[in-house]
Amino acid sequence: MTNTEIIIDTNAWMAVGKFHVPLFQEIERLFGSLTEISTLSGTVEELEKIKLTSKGKEKLAAKLAIQIIQKKVNSEELILTESKGYVDDLLVVESKGKKLILTADKELQGRLTPPFLIIKQKRYLELLR
Repeated sequence: MTNTEIIIDTNAWMAVGKFHVPLFQEIERLFGSLTEISTLSGTVEELEKIKLTSKGKEKLAAKLAIQIIQKKVNSEELILTESKGYVDDLLVVESKGKKLILTADKELQGRLTPPFLIIKQKRYLELLR
């Protein structure tokens, strides 16, 4: 069996901080341990911008997401992929290949090629085909 490749979007990372969605546990529940999980460098840049320009829960969610990304990259559980350009456009292109996109962004979901992953009820992941 080949690895499932998943790219986590900015809004999904924000859901970790806002709603305590256990992304990595949910990915393992759905796909087992045969996954390659990544996020784009542009996603981290978006989170940094949110951290600098927002207040309250938004700022805390972005800060927590950045900390988790750094921890997961350091422990080699997450791949940080260099990217240039508008993140959503890059994710749309990636969704046309074999990679699954994990997002909580309704607008982006409408642009993605199925299958992709969404966050349901602020608690768990669901694969949309």
